[in-house]
Amino acid sequence: MRVHIFCKALVLAVCCLAATQGRPGDAQQSFAIHRVLTASSPTYGNPPPARYPVVPTASPPVAPSPPSGHPLSPPPRVPSYPPVMLAPPPSSPLPSTPLPSPSLPSPSLPSPSLPSPSLPSPSLPSPSLPSPPPPRPTAPRFPPSSPCSDCQFCLDKLHGVTRKAFANLNPSNMSDVTALLFKDECESLPAQYTAGCARVAANIAQSVSNFLAARAGVLCTQLGACKASSACNNLRGTLPDGTAVSGKLDQCTQEGVAGGSVVTLPTVARWNKACRGFWDCQAKGDVCLMGLNGTPQAECFCEYGRDTCYYLGTCTPFCDLASTAVQLQRLNAGAQDCTPGNDTCGAGNLCVSQPGCRVWSCDTTTNSLVSKSCGGRCVPQQLNVISAKLVDSGAGVNLRLNAYATKLTNTPCEYIFDNATVQLLGGPGNAQCNTTNNILYVRLPANATIQPNQKMVLRSSGSLLTSQASPSATFSGNVTLQTCSNCATPNPVILGPSAMEAPCAGDNLLNAAAAVPPSFDASRSSHPSGRLAWKNVVWSVTAGPTAGQTLLSAIISRTNNITNPNDRLQLKLTLNESIELAEGQGYTIRVTLTSWLGTTNSTSFVFKKEGSSSPPAVKVVGPRVQQFLLSSGLRVGAEAGQVCAGKAVNWLWTSTWAGFPGNGVATQQLYLAPPLLAKHGTEIKLRISASYSGSNISSYDEVTMVTLGSKPIARVRGPSGKVPSNGTLIFNATSSRDPDITPDLQQLQYSWECRREDYPNPCFNGAEQGDQSTDGVWQIPASLLTTEIRHTIIVTVNKVVPIGTSPLASTASTEFELSAPGSFPTGNLTRQCSPDQCAKPHNTADDLVVLLTLDTDFITGTTVVWESKDVPGISTLTAVRTVTGAIMLSLPSAILPTNLDEISITAKLTWKGVGGLAFLKVSLDAPPFCTLGEPSQCLQVILDNDQYPQAVATISAIGWRDYLDGTDLTYEFGTVNGSNVNLQQSGSTTTAVVLGLFYGQVTLYGCAVDSGGGRTCASVTITVRTPPATFDARLTLSSINISSVTSSRSRTKLFGAANQCGCLFRWFQIFSSFGHHRRLGRMLQTTEANDAVSTQTIGLINAIMEGTNLEDLEQVKLTLSSVTNTANNAANLLTAEAAKTVLAALDKLITALSSSSNAAAVSTTAATQVCSVLAAAVSPTLIQDSSISWLKNVASSTSKAAAGLGKQAVPGSFLAAGTDGIYISAAALALTGDSFAYTTVRSGPTAGATAVATRRSTLELLVPQVELQPYPRFQLENSVRKLQEAGASSSNQIFVAGVGGKDLDGTSAAGESSDALPYSRRSLITTSTNAEAVLTFSGSSAVDASTFSLGLTHVTQVKDTTAVADVLVSALGSSLPSDVVLASGMVDVRWSYVTSSSLPEPTLDGTNSYITLTIPATSSYNDAKVKACLQYDSSSNTIQGSLSSLTAGTATATFVGYDGNTGLVTCRITAPGTYIVGLAPPRSPPPAQSSSQPPAGASSPPSTGASSPPPVMKEEKTEVVNSPPPEKDSSSIVIGGIVGGVGGAMLIAVIAALVILQRRQRQSIRASNTVSVEVGPGGSRAGGSNATWAFAQPPATDGSGPVTPVATGGNVDTGEQPQGNYNLSPSAGDFVLPNTPKNAPGRMALPALAEG
Repeated sequence: MRVHIFCKALVLAVCCLAATQGRPGDAQQSFAIHRVLTASSPTYGNPPPARYPVVPTASPPVAPSPPSGHPLSPPPRVPSYPPVMLAPPPSSPLPSTPLPSPSLPSPSLPSPSLPSPSLPSPSLPSPSLPSPPPPRPTAPRFPPSSPCSDCQFCLDKLHGVTRKAFANLNPSNMSDVTALLFKDECESLPAQYTAGCARVAANIAQSVSNFLAARAGVLCTQLGACKASSACNNLRGTLPDGTAVSGKLDQCTQEGVAGGSVVTLPTVARWNKACRGFWDCQAKGDVCLMGLNGTPQAECFCEYGRDTCYYLGTCTPFCDLASTAVQLQRLNAGAQDCTPGNDTCGAGNLCVSQPGCRVWSCDTTTNSLVSKSCGGRCVPQQLNVISAKLVDSGAGVNLRLNAYATKLTNTPCEYIFDNATVQLLGGPGNAQCNTTNNILYVRLPANATIQPNQKMVLRSSGSLLTSQASPSATFSGNVTLQTCSNCATPNPVILGPSAMEAPCAGDNLLNAAAAVPPSFDASRSSHPSGRLAWKNVVWSVTAGPTAGQTLLSAIISRTNNITNPNDRLQLKLTLNESIELAEGQGYTIRVTLTSWLGTTNSTSFVFKKEGSSSPPAVKVVGPRVQQFLLSSGLRVGAEAGQVCAGKAVNWLWTSTWAGFPGNGVATQQLYLAPPLLAKHGTEIKLRISASYSGSNISSYDEVTMVTLGSKPIARVRGPSGKVPSNGTLIFNATSSRDPDITPDLQQLQYSWECRREDYPNPCFNGAEQGDQSTDGVWQIPASLLTTEIRHTIIVTVNKVVPIGTSPLASTASTEFELSAPGSFPTGNLTRQCSPDQCAKPHNTADDLVVLLTLDTDFITGTTVVWESKDVPGISTLTAVRTVTGAIMLSLPSAILPTNLDEISITAKLTWKGVGGLAFLKVSLDAPPFCTLGEPSQCLQVILDNDQYPQAVATISAIGWRDYLDGTDLTYEFGTVNGSNVNLQQSGSTTTAVVLGLFYGQVTLYGCAVDSGGGRTCASVTITVRTPPATFDARLTLSSINISSVTSSRSRTKLFGAANQCGCLFRWFQIFSSFGHHRRLGRMLQTTEANDAVSTQTIGLINAIMEGTNLEDLEQVKLTLSSVTNTANNAANLLTAEAAKTVLAALDKLITALSSSSNAAAVSTTAATQVCSVLAAAVSPTLIQDSSISWLKNVASSTSKAAAGLGKQAVPGSFLAAGTDGIYISAAALALTGDSFAYTTVRSGPTAGATAVATRRSTLELLVPQVELQPYPRFQLENSVRKLQEAGASSSNQIFVAGVGGKDLDGTSAAGESSDALPYSRRSLITTSTNAEAVLTFSGSSAVDASTFSLGLTHVTQVKDTTAVADVLVSALGSSLPSDVVLASGMVDVRWSYVTSSSLPEPTLDGTNSYITLTIPATSSYNDAKVKACLQYDSSSNTIQGSLSSLTAGTATATFVGYDGNTGLVTCRITAPGTYIVGLAPPRSPPPAQSSSQPPAGASSPPSTGASSPPPVMKEEKTEVVNSPPPEKDSSSIVIGGIVGGVGGAMLIAVIAALVILQRRQRQSIRASNTVSVEVGPGGSRAGGSNATWAFAQPPATDGSGPVTPVATGGNVDTGEQPQGNYNLSPSAGDFVLPNTPKNAPGRMALPALAEG
């Protein structure tokens, strides 16, 4: 083999030498020949259909269980003031059947004892392959279409559904079955009405207290077949007894016709003094005490097709309420009033004088609170703590005090306890303290370590825990913590393989995962306290074959002897032990956990050991009970253990749930997109069965999926800040919504609360508390409240949920302070966020931006001081004033608290000496945290095989917790390589097997993610050994049979193959680079390697795409990461066909993400991956067709990514992403008033750091304060250094063993020459590398314009080697005039909808509305030439602009000027598009000079735009970096693996290449040893290597201007572009070598080299 390669290289060298004897063109052609891999165009299958054929299974299906329903009952939380009936919509007529009086018995309904209709009973498919389902019967012919006939047809069609639904007696009973029945009937309606079938079916399934499915009229109205305001007076229906009725549409009857059977929920008749709220009470001073004799009572009726229910109470005098007595006790501080000096307080108490002392009581005459003055109060002589006891869950401590304490809310406990106690409570900033009367409650974080019987000591000084009766007196002392009365037990969980099987035979690279021995993991176990430090963990074996129990007992004994209990959570077998374990069924292991409270609990796990003929060892990924959000769809996966070569797995998911496809779903990764036929709390039992093709034996596993409804989005509008004390204050929460259901059917309940800052003083002194008779609205006369006191109005929005399920509620609040009417500064303080973000709490991992919009009269002259007791660091921040006078403040994520669910911000305004206030409350959601300490401590890595290419690691996430979010966490695992993040696994499982580990130091990462998208990441660095001396990369790559992997139907194996292949691609890529001489490496590279890499790339990507359900965003993200990793590792090795496959896959993936209803689908990480794939897929040689195609893909993919980012951008700011010379940003428009909108967006390598609000990508979470740079200058040495600073485990820099000082992408760590391809590098001459677009929009359409985002893509030097201008020149070909020079990167500007909209794109008039575009110039820029901002259209491959040799075009793009200090060109544009700076020769050529030097004393008047010439760049020299001493024998191993016996051949080839260069140089100099004064047609083109000179000229009106002599005609001699490659034609395939002789600076002629 080595001799063969040696001979080939020798022949190549001889041929190269011979080729130089002929014409230069011949040699050029010989080097331009490349064999291109021919393959069919990639084709991708559609996402799996809703129903799939059944595969054979042996085990019986899951036994169906009857759906559970619940009778109607009020929700657990009864609002203090019940809602009332909303006013009817103007367009909705009143029901034709009069509603009965609430005081009368409920209307007569059809008897529930009617024969029960037959419902389809859900069942699972039989084990054998069933016959195809019979075709759907042909639908009857539709009647002639008219509004009334369509409505009648719909009513008739759905009448059977309504009868069956009503027979269920309760909307919640069998609602999923009813929804499926409706959906089937609905789909047989005329096509124009079926679009809403799925939506209405989902609404039926989620019905809890709304009999939607039992009313035909409202169903047909929802579908659009009937109109509530129609004039159809003769609609017909039939009553249950057969009586015919006719009349108008009635949405409250079962038949949908007036006079039909009215459907209502059970209701109660009103009793004496019954009331809905205090407004119903006639007697003055009465309030409504909810319920009757302590039992909640509901009054229900139907209105406009909706069930409206209100809780009733009894009018009761205010003074008689138990709550009034409690309030009085609180107001009086739980202490007796006294007169100082009189000993009336009793033993152990003192009478303490209290300024402003008041004694409160309730006046039974007026039923109001009254007070009188007092001298003092009785307080204990010593204020101390009496007792401390853990609550049963262990999540908190109740401390009883000997007096009432001042009110504390979410106060850091370090202000109350001494330092030692604070450490036991989790350290500063973790535990929170709250007081209620004489109880101090400590909320313990999950990292607290306090134990029963330990001391809790109060601060001796400076404590905030003071007496309510005497605020200057503080509590002190200590107390011993008592254990809980009924302490909670652990929740043990075991995850592991359901079956063990022998590893696959052979040493194939795809079997590397077999090196990971099986284990059983109990780390997902939990405790209600959140604390995961176990007191004891004990494993045992309880059943199984006798021979196997002996071995298991030994393994268990070894585990139980580990010292640290938390290290015993994983029962690990060695690979040999798993092989030696005897075959058999029924192995049962048990784990017993002892919590820190001493409580214990156990769970068991059953598995089997299978032989070679056994079915796949199928297992559900994650625990046996999993939660999922209804709004996100049902997502669950399975694995099949070792799928050896030649085997294919058949998958089948089945369920008894009515919403599941009847024939099951044949796929490994199950995803059912919303809307789903389920409601909050529904338990969906699923079974996954798997068998090998050709086998009738199958195995199965089961999982229970529990649905979670979304919390309502609470909103309240009303006065905020400092407001006048006259008039009525109106607070409105009706804009709150339920995201799971359509707004017209949502059922929300509102409860209100008012609280003063001087709590417990009440907002109201009696029964008169304003008006809440309108549901969701509270009107309060200002005269009822106290001036100069801050009030907080809190609304709690409850969602009606089934009985027995967790409540779904959220709160919103607003603050205000009443002041005497007058002129004081006012403004509105708001949180700046995208529509999607504003519906959620703010993620504390992101910066928080607030905007203070001052009222018009106070825009000038107002000073602002920022305060927040929750965010003390706010006072150190500096706000910025926008162009409209608004004041924007960005709060860095580092100062936001992570242990609070809400913060309050105050802006104190001063205007002409008068003070004003603006308040804002912001809900927070902190990302998950590590309960064991630093994030890296919650990440464990085991390197199961440490040698490349078989290296494999197991990574586990342990001890993660999200204290404020009760939903399950999900986890992401992968690797980091430079700026590329390779996600390998995501989901509910806490362990992943990571493949594709290159030798050297490798960074593995893991992230814990909560349901709101908040994430915390950690990383661990491992070291992988170099390959053995016998390693043959090409042979190893060829051994991977992608077709066989694809046919296995195992996505686990397929993604593993992709990671392993990527690792091999990287091997080829590094050594094809030949050190830092990439062009030389390309010359020496054989096409066999390219073909092999490209073939595998095409096969991998096609297979991965075919199995990806593009509706499932998690699958899409994983696939995008895999495609990115594959393309990056194969960059510079891809054939045109492979690049086409990569780009086609990218387009499908980014389309799926950007078009998703999930606004956060396109993360900054995903956008960066898009840029990375585009850069990797650039053509190795610039051929016109490939250049055109690539530019189209860049425009398409980046605009879609920008659209996705724009949905998340903060108004007035932007999100930025990108790498490898391609950068994407998107900004949201900030709206001021109704007529002005603006924004600024920057795109480039450092753009993200300049944004007002930043959102950190996964990479930035791993590498704090990372400075993103163009590829490949983002080096892993720097990454590791920053990871070390962040607490990563590695302490060594990363070097590739045996490859000198390269980083892991194969580039030199320093002194790198990045000229990798046969065309020029155009270096930037700017001090700023970012493009910028500033939008100014003024006019009546500003509001419409603000519904769009502005995307900006900036493409410069792709992978730091390929100038995009050269790609554009290649694409345009002969259509680009020869005298036009492209002198910048390419900038693309696009509009995108932030939300769905039918509005047209904003129109810019160029005067009041325009975009100012700033573009960094390249070294080709020459200010003496005619300048223009050109527009390129990738769809037509044309370029237009104001240069004389180009078509002017219709879009206006005006060149404004050039800044010589920064190297930035400014353009003004009035339309979206793709722009680039173009130059053309001056129209008046300069007179010929007699010397090659410019005239002495020649002056250069300022050019247009007052610009100065570009700075002359210093010559760039390649430096040599001394690498650290390699490991022993590592260099020889690498050289042996790469070169083998061909070292001499490569050396010969290098010498041959250098000889070629020398001879061509001589030929070119002989042909012409001077350069022309100006380039004309046929001269040097943009991107060429010849240089010409332009001289100073008079200013021109066309944008040209004079400069001192600089090199032009392609590239300025900046030291970036190597000279000396004269007469080499890149278009002909010449390879321009770097670091060849250059002209000395300022030389006008090229000296001829001597012969010989």
